[in-house]
Amino acid sequence: MGLAMSYSDQEIAEGLGVSLPTLRKYYFSELKRRDMQRSRFELWRAETLAKKARDGDVGAMKELTRIVDRRDRQLLHEKMQAAGDDSPPEGKKEARRRAAAETIDENDLLKPGFGPH
Repeated sequence: MGLAMSYSDQEIAEGLGVSLPTLRKYYFSELKRRDMQRSRFELWRAETLAKKARDGDVGAMKELTRIVDRRDRQLLHEKMQAAGDDSPPEGKKEARRRAAAETIDENDLLKPGFGPH
């Protein structure tokens, strides 16, 4: 759990009541799999929320939606980086503002002479 929660090796050793060298000696292979433990924890968390959501827990539904949205943004950002665009993904509000600005520009609603005169 310490690995999944991104605790340092020192914090994990203290939590287990062992020295850092002892932790590294006996848990070397587990320490190497830090990223995997985080992924396993996130999957367990999503599964737990999905079960609660299935039973009608609205709070679990909302949290699961936030996790899915966050993951989607992360994957989009990774795709953009792979394509050479390092800018962060656009949020929902910013996307709406941009779309509204583009619509106004396209229709020339604010230009002089538009509408009945």
